[in-house]
Amino acid sequence: MAIIFISIKKRQQKFFWAISVLFFLAVGILSFLVLLPELDESGDIVVQEVFEAPDVNINFEALDSAQVKSLEPFLPATIGGAGAGRDNPFQP
Repeated sequence: MAIIFISIKKRQQKFFWAISVLFFLAVGILSFLVLLPELDESGDIVVQEVFEAPDVNINFEALDSAQVKSLEPFLPATIGGAGAGRDNPFQP
């Protein structure tokens, strides 16, 4: 029978710390590669304006038409006017 000098819990803690250090190291390296454009030697980024505003013509004469003028406004909603629903909605 072999004698184990390192307990399983300590071995798990060492594994957890090793994985954590490797993860943070990888995140650090990736952040330097992505977020620091000075390390990239691809040259200057040329920004071109590609958005062209469409030519939109709005016909405001439609608001002066007889159809729009003949519209009736909505009536304001009454709150708590008529009783709604049943007294006990859970009874069939």
